[in-house]
Amino acid sequence: MLSLSNATTDPDVDTGADDVVNPPRPEQRLDDVLPLTPAQTGMLYESLSSGDPSMYFEQVRFDLVGPLDLERFRSAWQTMHERHSMLRTVFLWDGLDEPLQAVLAKVELDWHVIDARPRENGDPSPDPNPPDLAGHAAAEQCASKRRADGIDVGIGPISTFDLVLIDDRRTHVIWSFHHLLLDGWSTARVVGEVLDCYEHDRGAADGELGSDFRPYLEWLADQDHGVTTEFWRAQLAEVTEPTLLGSGHRTGTGTGFERARIDAELSSADSDRVRSAAAGHRVTVNTMVQAAWVRTLARYTGRNEVVFGVTVSGRPPALDGANDCVGMFLNTLPFPVTLPLPTTGPALTGTASSETATWLRALQRQQLDVSQHGHASLAEVQRLAPTPGAATALFDSILVFENYPMRADAPGTSVHVEHYRVFEQSHYPLTIMAGDVPGSSALGFIVVYDESALAPWFASQLVDDFVAELVALADGADATDADADAGGMDGRAGAARRLSDAVADGDSELSASITNSVDRSTVDGAFAHRAIANANDPAVRCGTETLSFAELDARAAVVAGELRRRGVGLEIPVGIAIERSIDMVVAILGVVQAGGCYLALDPSHPLARTAGIVADAQAPIVLVADDAAMIAMNETLGANHDHAPQILDVRKVTGDPAASLDRPSTTADSTLFLTFTSGSTGRPKGVPVHHRGVLRRLAWQYLT
Repeated sequence: MLSLSNATTDPDVDTGADDVVNPPRPEQRLDDVLPLTPAQTGMLYESLSSGDPSMYFEQVRFDLVGPLDLERFRSAWQTMHERHSMLRTVFLWDGLDEPLQAVLAKVELDWHVIDARPRENGDPSPDPNPPDLAGHAAAEQCASKRRADGIDVGIGPISTFDLVLIDDRRTHVIWSFHHLLLDGWSTARVVGEVLDCYEHDRGAADGELGSDFRPYLEWLADQDHGVTTEFWRAQLAEVTEPTLLGSGHRTGTGTGFERARIDAELSSADSDRVRSAAAGHRVTVNTMVQAAWVRTLARYTGRNEVVFGVTVSGRPPALDGANDCVGMFLNTLPFPVTLPLPTTGPALTGTASSETATWLRALQRQQLDVSQHGHASLAEVQRLAPTPGAATALFDSILVFENYPMRADAPGTSVHVEHYRVFEQSHYPLTIMAGDVPGSSALGFIVVYDESALAPWFASQLVDDFVAELVALADGADATDADADAGGMDGRAGAARRLSDAVADGDSELSASITNSVDRSTVDGAFAHRAIANANDPAVRCGTETLSFAELDARAAVVAGELRRRGVGLEIPVGIAIERSIDMVVAILGVVQAGGCYLALDPSHPLARTAGIVADAQAPIVLVADDAAMIAMNETLGANHDHAPQILDVRKVTGDPAASLDRPSTTADSTLFLTFTSGSTGRPKGVPVHHRGVLRRLAWQYLT
């Protein structure tokens, strides 16, 4: 239970536990020392235990357009720190029984101005340490470095400010801080107040009153935690197992959170339909988004009872001034939901329109109930679930609907904001942030996920299906209709899980039924989808060389075009005698994009064995990636053998990657590659492996 028994305003604080709390630096003085909220405690634990400096790191970025007075702008930020105690807060834990937050009496801004304006030839830069890059490229470099460095919440600076001068009328602002300090509502409020102070040249004693986090902590300590515990015990009573999209089969290096991002956006027409449907059902757009995510999770897990994380504002209506206070009120809690009808067979049974409306309104009431008990500790709540190992996570995805009040530029303001955006990262494998796209009527989604827990192609497909589910829900389609129209995974993850259970139980009829719904894609199709969605993300690394998805796709397309011109078609085998390298990946993808199947040839094996495999497979082409291999393959597989394939060096293939490629129609049943094993006779035997088998294996590996 939260206690304020240790709270004090003395500069050196006796906590009552034989510990003395001193300021982080000798020259600093403390205004107050307070306990942490449950949400702050969880964030601090995850940040310290992860070893990842970007964990719960926040970064607000925007352009200010107009003539900016840098000193006046700095003064406005200094006013914010004097006005709001949370902006002067550091966190203490070494040698303490429980972590504490200490409010410093005064802070000096960690303020940096970077002059990245373009120069005429020979003109010196007024910046004594000019950046390596100009304009927005310099801003990106600066922002990336801040994320890599992180924030030391125990010493400070607790916020950093980087102003990158793009040109004489545009300044890019980068405000970096830790999520322990502020939630999204507070962040938007602070930016608005800063701009107001700047425009009116106000000091700390002018304008709006400051805010103090102490009253909220006092309110929190006074709550009846017995009532809250019983509420959450009832909420979780029917939760029989966690809802986890990731698995213990990690796809990455294992060195921590491997951040990736997907951006999705509804068209204006689809966005209007979602809003109209919400109004018609008398629910919020947030409820529509939650419902779509519930249906997506149900489809992917094969269960109609799912749990995901939701964020609640944590600002109690009974607390005066709560909406005006700056601090970390936000909390993440489990949201268990049961679809109104059970699953039947491999697909979920849909609900009629009236039943859907009833369910949506019940979902909204549940959200309101959760908000009333939104101050609970997530760790304590999860222990109340009757699931085996309830102390562990009940969910690994969270949904955040952002509707923070953003300041609108008043007529006649000297500067205005453009390109406002926020970087944030939690420890959850999948975070979906939904809200209105700035400057647009469209609904948008920012999805941040951990590539070491979720396969990139899977995350991309998941987002597509979620968006399709939202549109289908707005159009009144039931779950079965959405499954037919989505054109994506169609529940393959859930089907794979149910297939595994069915096989274990000996249910051959259900196994056969689910198999038919699982295998509707191809490996190159999954790659193509990812290459479009995340073109600039790194796709493959080897040594110091890295290719993005777009670059890998382009190189593979050139190889595929050459193979098509040389007669490679559907399921035609192409040998690949290349050591593990980027060239090997390019070759494999090029063969698959051409419609062929690849034949892996180990360059270390005897050439006579390789020649026999190529002859048995009737491969018309063998791909290599070095001169020595070209010579050896030509000598061994050339005129002295009945089957003389063409030898092609993938490094030397040229062409237009954008050229139209007449590709055969591969399916899940098409052969992806041939593998040769010795067999019982000692003679290599070829075994075809289909796209379906590989995708099924991936589904099992990542999702069961």
